[in-house]
This record gives sequence, C-alpha cells and structure tokens, in this order.
Amino acid sequence: MKREENLCCEFCNTKLKRQLIGSNVFYYCKDCGRITAAKDMVTIRINEDGVKACV
Repeated sequence: MKREENLCCEFCNTKLKRQLIGSNVFYYCKDCGRITAAKDMVTIRINEDGVKACV
C-alpha cells in the first residue's frame, strides 16, 4: 500500500481529508470547506531544512 503524505489547505493551512468518489480522488478541508481534485494538486514544497511544509 502506498503511503500518502499529509496535505494541507493552501488557504487555512488545515490538514486535508482524502475522499474517494467513484474513481476520482478529492481532498476536503473541514475548516473552510474547499475541495480539491487530486489531479489539480501540485507537489508539496520542501523548506530550507528539508522538512515538508504545508503551502
């Protein structure tokens, strides 16, 4: 099983919940209600210390 990284909302910096609808993967923010399709997501940036940051 592939391990998924924690993703955060770009607007409120809250951890996103993964949701599968049919064969499509979406990420949902419980705080602000935004939904993002997995195909529209960008690569998570890495800060100067090499630690993954929510952006």
